[in-house]
Amino acid sequence: MIGFSGSEPRPWLARLDPRVKLVWLVVISIASVLLERTSALVVLCLLSALPLVGMKMRRGNWLLLIGLLLTVAWGTLLSQAIFYAYEPRTTLWQIVPPLAIGAYEFPGVAVYSEGAVYGLAQSTRFLAVTLAGVTTYLSTSPERLLAALGRLRVPVSISFLTVTALRTLPQLLEDWRQLRLARRLRGYKRASVGWHRRVWDDLRLVDPLLAVSLRRAASLALAVSSRGFDPRASRTYYPAMTLRRWEIGVIVVLLTLAATLFALKVLHWLYVSGVGYAPVCSRCTTWCALAVRRRRGQRRAVRKATSPWPVLSHQFFQIATSCACELPRIKASAGAHCRRSEAGWLAPFAARGFRRRAWRPARR
Repeated sequence: MIGFSGSEPRPWLARLDPRVKLVWLVVISIASVLLERTSALVVLCLLSALPLVGMKMRRGNWLLLIGLLLTVAWGTLLSQAIFYAYEPRTTLWQIVPPLAIGAYEFPGVAVYSEGAVYGLAQSTRFLAVTLAGVTTYLSTSPERLLAALGRLRVPVSISFLTVTALRTLPQLLEDWRQLRLARRLRGYKRASVGWHRRVWDDLRLVDPLLAVSLRRAASLALAVSSRGFDPRASRTYYPAMTLRRWEIGVIVVLLTLAATLFALKVLHWLYVSGVGYAPVCSRCTTWCALAVRRRRGQRRAVRKATSPWPVLSHQFFQIATSCACELPRIKASAGAHCRRSEAGWLAPFAARGFRRRAWRPARR
């Protein structure tokens, strides 16, 4: 299993096919890009966190994971709240007041409410994708993940690099722990020095950690080349994986939801940009509003007010009437323009004594 030390998935999550987890990760990524409302993104973040219930981890690992996620989310929210540049924006807290230094005016530093909302949406996007990725990362062994990528027709070179990169992080953490343990066995006392000395001593461990990583990478490259690894050759994968019926159903449902969300987003973009208009979408919106209100009188009023056909027919009638009225004037102006153009083109030749002659075919 790829993951922190002391963490393992529950049996039902470990037996789940890795292809279902990968499709789940892709669907969460697509939904996090297409959704725009903050409430919808919060719901998506909660849904992506549900599979973490199937993980068994120590309390320290849980605190480490939650702390990292909250730190990144808080940093994104705060940075967007401070550096939000769009208008309008409402100041929540003025950190640095505006200053005028000669001809230069410093606008100051403030926290804006619109920027905080925008940062919350961005942080929930990041958290949703990260939680889905962490679940796949912690609950799947390297062998099963490599076999799943091969079954999904991912190139062998990309699959091998992906699995190798995912295995690198826990190995680095384990090497860091061993280096600190070796330093303690040699008589290092962490409590006897100040915090700045502790940070400097931890940074000094980067050199041996880098040396160990390079040595491991060289050993891996030698092992791969000695075994005749060829990414273009046909391969077999172990363990053999077969999708069960309910897993196929889950994959179909997830892909259908992603395709539906993408189609609705495209229709909405076409409607907003004015490229295309689908009356079916307007009718669906009207029916949803009517189902909420549940009154016959309001149903008729809303249906009559939101129907696009009267407006479209009136605009088409106005365009057709204006074209019919302007058609004679357009013809007259076009004829006069053609006569003026022809006279201007023949003027130099008439001054030199040339005459227009009918065209005759050349004699053979």
